Amino acid sequence: MANYDSVLTGLELDSSGAAIKNAVSGFTGSGAAQTADDLSIDNLKLDGNTLSSTDAGGHINLTPNGAGIVKTDNLGFDGNTISSTDSNGNIILAPNGTGIVMGTTLAFCHNFNDDAEDDINYLPWADATEGGAGGRKSFLAPFDMVLNKISWRAGNVNAHEMTISVCSVDDATVFNAGHTDLIGSATQEHDGTDHKVYSSVESDFNARPLVAAGKMAVITFLADVDCGGNDWYVSSIWTLKV
Repeated sequence: MANYDSVLTGLELDSSGAAIKNAVSGFTGSGAAQTADDLSIDNLKLDGNTLSSTDAGGHINLTPNGAGIVKTDNLGFDGNTISSTDSNGNIILAPNGTGIVMGTTLAFCHNFNDDAEDDINYLPWADATEGGAGGRKSFLAPFDMVLNKISWRAGNVNAHEMTISVCSVDDATVFNAGHTDLIGSATQEHDGTDHKVYSSVESDFNARPLVAAGKMAVITFLADVDCGGNDWYVSSIWTLKV
C-alpha cells in the first residue's frame, strides 16, 4: 500500500485496484483529492461532472447493501420503486417542451353503442353509393395518438364491405360530411352474420392512423351498400405515438 499523505492528506491509493492519471502532477491541495484530468477505476471513469462506463455496452450499477436504497436529493430508488424521501414529498415528472412522459404502454379505450340510424350521434355521408350507410364518432386527442385496434359488431346486418376511416378536424373548422382531413382507412368484408365481431389493427390501414395532439379524432364507418343493422357496438384502443 502506497501512502500519498505528503501530497494528499488522508488519501491512500492502492496501485493494484485503481489507475490514477497524472497522480503526481494532477493532484493538489491538502485534505481533498483534486485532479485536472479524469479518474479511472476498473471500468468507471469520472471526468468533471460525468461518471461513465469505459467498457463497450457497459452498465453502471449502483447496488446498496441490505435494506439500503439509492438516494438522490429527495428521491429514493429501491428495486422497481421510486419514492420521495422527504415528508409528504411529491414526485414530479416534467418533460421538456413538447416532450411527454412515456411508459411501456399507455393506452385508453373509446367506446360507444347506438343505432346506426340515430341522427343525433351519426352524421350522414353524402356519397355516390345508392343506400350508402355510414356514421362518425369523435374525441379530442390529448396527445399524439395512434389507433391500435378497433372492433365492432351489429345486429341484423346485410353482407357488405365496410370502410373504417380515421380523420381529424382542426379548431375553428367545419365538421360535417366532406370536411375532415383523411389520415388513413381500412376495409373489412362483412359476411352478414348477425352480431359477428370484426376488428382492424394499425397495420390494416393504408397509412398510419395517427391523430396529432389537440385535434379532434374522427372515426368513420361507411358501407359500400346499405348494410342495415342495429345495436352497433364499437370500441377502439389508442396508444401514444412512439
